[in-house]
Amino acid sequence: WTKRPTIAVLPFHEVGGSPGHAYFSSGISEDIIRNLSRSHAIYVIAWNSTLRYRDRKVDTRTIARELGVRYILDGSVQRQASRLRIATELVDAQTERTLWAEKFDGLESERDTAAAWFRSLPLN
Repeated sequence: WTKRPTIAVLPFHEVGGSPGHAYFSSGISEDIIRNLSRSHAIYVIAWNSTLRYRDRKVDTRTIARELGVRYILDGSVQRQASRLRIATELVDAQTERTLWAEKFDGLESERDTAAAWFRSLPLN
């Protein structure tokens, strides 16, 4: 498996929401991990291994070194009324260069559609 690209999906941050709604942004991260892990082209770090970075500010290189990955996917979720915005960024931890960034704007009821955009990741 070491020849495959390695990625860690960090817990997404809830922007402007109450801490009690962190379960929603965590669910988005879990959905992405689950979908990415179906690919045999990449190796995805388990959800439980990335949880420790939920409330910590740690630089990308440190996270990559601690988890043994090359790529970090980070993001945020913002909800306002029934609207939903998911913003993501894929970073090459060795160079700290952003390789890909994307956002989804839609209705909260479209969460499944939002999680499906993972297919546009350049690693997939």
